[in-house]
Amino acid sequence: MIMNQRTDKMNLMRDYFFSGSLTFIKPELIYNSSLRFPLMVNIEPTNACNMKCFMCPRLTMRRKVGFMDFDLYKRIIDESIEYGGILIANMHKDGEACLHPKFPEMAEYAKKVGGVKITHFNTNGTVLDDTLILKLIEGGMDDITFSIDAVNPQTFKKIKGYDKLREVEANVNRFVELRNEARSQSPFLRAKIIGCDLNRDEISPFFEKWTGVVDEVYVQEINTFGGWMEVEQKGNYFPCQSPWYALAVNWDGTVNLCSDDYGGHEPLGNLKDNSLREIWVGDKTNRYRELLWQGRISEIPECAQCTRWEEGPDLTEWLRKRGNVRIERK
Repeated sequence: MIMNQRTDKMNLMRDYFFSGSLTFIKPELIYNSSLRFPLMVNIEPTNACNMKCFMCPRLTMRRKVGFMDFDLYKRIIDESIEYGGILIANMHKDGEACLHPKFPEMAEYAKKVGGVKITHFNTNGTVLDDTLILKLIEGGMDDITFSIDAVNPQTFKKIKGYDKLREVEANVNRFVELRNEARSQSPFLRAKIIGCDLNRDEISPFFEKWTGVVDEVYVQEINTFGGWMEVEQKGNYFPCQSPWYALAVNWDGTVNLCSDDYGGHEPLGNLKDNSLREIWVGDKTNRYRELLWQGRISEIPECAQCTRWEEGPDLTEWLRKRGNVRIERK
């Protein structure tokens, strides 16, 4: 649910994403793509985090905690230019991106070399200070989602694990203030609350609190996060759209089919051994596409209990007309 979006700020994300979603892009973008390279790449600067959100699967993550090497990051962006660039770079995955010491430089590089149309990331907002905020503004970051998730400090602590709500609120307000002082149209700023039993009665007050302060207020219903949480599926199954336009790159260069694969359980390859393009059109990636198309999601542990696909469009007819659900080398 989205309410009271400001019209004086350019919301690029809404131009490219399916109605009501910030996960799935509009189907016509997929239909009109050559599919030679992912339209969207989820890049993990780090899987380190300073919060303990109850719904976050990283609490049980066994992957080593680390920070993406800047040269590895540049390789991703540079390679994308060969194929027309990345439409959307989600510069977060299983950690707090702002903890990476070179995160602002990452965002700036993507825009400077023209490898990315839209740079976006989610943040818990705890580590923002004036220096970091100004670097993000000056570096051309396009879109930021602040995961605030509560109105009352007690609820915030239950959801996030720490009593930092007022600190986060002050940081978000300061970001708005500094952006306005800079007379910048970007980044577009969004306040998000995740809809769950702990904060259901705070959703309306959340909208009231942040409407007119940030550019958009957004509620995202809780999902299984790759099967980690139990959430009832609501609809009849159709193939998840993500593997036909997106991949996820972890801090160490391993590539996953989906950004919800928090544990790296379904690796497709590693950028130390292959290019992103080679992984994108590789046999293993295509095998997963075939399994999803055939409805054999029980053979993909990260997909078996997932509900996120319900947010997106049904591409079944388009895939049927293509006659081949694989993305071949060409």
